[in-house]
Formats: sequence, C-alpha cells, structure tokens
Amino acid sequence: MIHIPVESSNIVSVGHEGDSMQVTFRHGGTYEYSDVAKDQFDRMLAAESAGKFLNSWGIKGVKLQEETS
Repeated sequence: MIHIPVESSNIVSVGHEGDSMQVTFRHGGTYEYSDVAKDQFDRMLAAESAGKFLNSWGIKGVKLQEETS
C-alpha cells in the first residue's frame, strides 16, 4: 500500500487501498483499519488534525508486524 506523508504531531503517513487504511504513527508502528471508505480517508486528509479525526471514529486498528532486515 502506498503511503502519503501527513503533517501531524502523531502520524507519519497514511495509505488507503480498497476498504483498508494503514496509519504509521511516530511512536507506535503501523496499524491497519478495515471498512474505511475512500471518502472517510479523504476527509481525514483534509482535516485540521488527522489524529483527532481518526480518534473521533472510535475504530481500532490492528498492529502490523514490523519488517526486519
């Protein structure tokens, strides 16, 4: 999934594909969220605070395994 960098104190980047969204946090890895419509994703990108917008949904993501080299 391609990620887009965002200006946020808590979020590094976000990506959306199909009905899934991934969010990479500054201090806590990458989480995947299911059942996220493209218009919800677009509203989050346009929000003044992506982190507050994400928190307002009240959904929980699943932490993805970190890749090791």
